[in-house]
Amino acid sequence: MRLTNENARLADELTRARAINEDLIRSAGIWIRLYEAQLARARQPQTRASNPSMEVSPVRDQPHVTLRRTRAARVVQHACGMSVFPEPHAAPVLPAGWPPLSSEDEASVLRACDVFVSACRLRLGSVWDTDIEYRVYCLDAEEWRGVCAATLFTTDTPDADGPAMAGRNTRLLAIGQCPEDAVRVAMDFLNWDLEAHGNDWRLAVKTGR
Repeated sequence: MRLTNENARLADELTRARAINEDLIRSAGIWIRLYEAQLARARQPQTRASNPSMEVSPVRDQPHVTLRRTRAARVVQHACGMSVFPEPHAAPVLPAGWPPLSSEDEASVLRACDVFVSACRLRLGSVWDTDIEYRVYCLDAEEWRGVCAATLFTTDTPDADGPAMAGRNTRLLAIGQCPEDAVRVAMDFLNWDLEAHGNDWRLAVKTGR
């Protein structure tokens, strides 16, 4: 009887934790839409100056909007209760002094990583989700000037008639000015998986500097 009650309590806690995580995701989506709307309004005077025939209605009393990045969490239920493991970083991690990237900028980096397949320098399979990898790309193409990126790569779901397709990069985790910076972030996310999965070993970066 006590075991049944304990299981019911843990199930309720897990449901509440999932609801909180879903609320955070919805809130992040709302903040992003507000930020994009505010950015579009800020650009309207420039558009009107370049095209005087365009009529733009004035915007009054608009609140200041700040884009806040949220961190997801792994939720693990066990005999003693429930453990929550938040992500190691609010992605994407950027070099010091960089302004936040727009969603278009992030999408451009991910598309470049998909196109320049040979630029992938590191692949780390997740122990938590076998359909994802943490990857590091060094974009040597001239237009990217050697930018290094840590990404989350997702394998496409296989269909009934064949194996899984190659997949694509679905999330930007970090931009680094050198490969080691991007590798450290990718390993932080892999170690996050290891911790939540119950493994007692971790990966680390060791350089000859």
